[in-house]
Amino acid sequence: MKLRLLPLLAAMLCLPTGASALEKANGIYQIGTAQDLVDFATAVNGGETGAKAVLTANIELKDVAWTPIGNSSKKFSGTFDGQGHAITGLNYTATADYNGIFGYIAGATVQGFSVSGSLTSDKNFCGVIGKAEGSSTIRGIHSSLVLDIKMKGWAGGVLGGADGTSVIEECSFDGTLDTHNYIDAKGGIVGYANQATIRNCLFSGTVKGEGDEHYGGILGYVANANFGGVQNCLSTGYVSTTNTKPKNIAYLIGNINTNTKLTGIKNNYFLKRQDGYAGYSGTLASKAEAPIEVTEEQLASGEITYALNGDQSTVTWHQTIGTDAFPTPYDGAVVYQNDIICPDTKTPQGTYTYGNTREQMVGAHNYTYGFCSYCNTLDPTFATPNAEGYYEIGNKRQLVWFAALVGAGSLTAKALLTADIDLTDVAWTPIGNSSKKFSGIFDGQGHAITGLNYTATAD
Repeated sequence: MKLRLLPLLAAMLCLPTGASALEKANGIYQIGTAQDLVDFATAVNGGETGAKAVLTANIELKDVAWTPIGNSSKKFSGTFDGQGHAITGLNYTATADYNGIFGYIAGATVQGFSVSGSLTSDKNFCGVIGKAEGSSTIRGIHSSLVLDIKMKGWAGGVLGGADGTSVIEECSFDGTLDTHNYIDAKGGIVGYANQATIRNCLFSGTVKGEGDEHYGGILGYVANANFGGVQNCLSTGYVSTTNTKPKNIAYLIGNINTNTKLTGIKNNYFLKRQDGYAGYSGTLASKAEAPIEVTEEQLASGEITYALNGDQSTVTWHQTIGTDAFPTPYDGAVVYQNDIICPDTKTPQGTYTYGNTREQMVGAHNYTYGFCSYCNTLDPTFATPNAEGYYEIGNKRQLVWFAALVGAGSLTAKALLTADIDLTDVAWTPIGNSSKKFSGIFDGQGHAITGLNYTATAD
């Protein structure tokens, strides 16, 4: 009798049979095992589309018969927080459209976990999340999936396609997205974006195919007048095709097409590989703010990490200098920009180093024409006396330097003019003053000093 009552009780509680093993805390499902995750998918696909859940442990899906969370008739609209945990061992072959850990979400928040394993599909909409619509938020998902895609449609290392104004941020893909003889939107982070906004995302994996267009490291394709943009993203991975005449293939955005809003495409960086693709391609690619090509040395130094964080009011990108080859949009060491300063004067030299501690680096004076070009400190070795101990002055720079030499304390210095001197446009300082009285020798040897234009500032 009890067994016969279970389906009836599940229906009365709006839960599918078997979901009762899941535990809630404050109305939020606590998912700590593979079975818990399977049961959560069953609950959502059975009608509990607005459910809330958190991962409380890493989940291993090896040998699990997986069904994606959410589908076209039961779109997940709740919240799912991985709390930094990993979902590993996915081995899923699609049987219908909308494939991944999540199949279809709408107005949901999905965040905070990593995924590894494989997804094989000849269906549409594939990724960690197959499709997102409405104002969904996808944040902090780090995908190492191997995706083997055998269809014409949308696929991404994180998200297959987005309808609506979804935000995809702080995500990364270091896996492989392999497509076979089919065109349409394929991207390391997102396949097709519509009105979505993609920001602070990293592509360091591989996107490869056999078609001639719509492959991108961050985004495959967009053609929407209300596109939110691609902002503060970095591509260090590989994009390639076996097609001998590829069209819209690029390290960041594979195809920016007619009517796309371009104002949100900004502050993006890419490492150019040997194939020579551009950062963006497509009809409007040249009209967007140009992406910035970087070197491996710049990436390793921390310079690009600092640049990606903009005004540093919010630090999203991190890197351990000397360990990490490039920045990542998740937890790690903060990168600081440190001045190189002149010795003694501490004057910034306008160049920087980058490190995981905040400090000033003492450089050397850059002496030019007798003075440091940064701090104007006197170069004591700019000139040397002749055999009789006289500095030979033959141009205005040497005369200005001799005045500074005396001002620095060489009160008995001796000088000979060896040519006429024109002081036009020279900011002059007299040789000697009340505290540094010149007591040496200055022999003009009959030459003329012209062009002096000096307004006294002291006695």
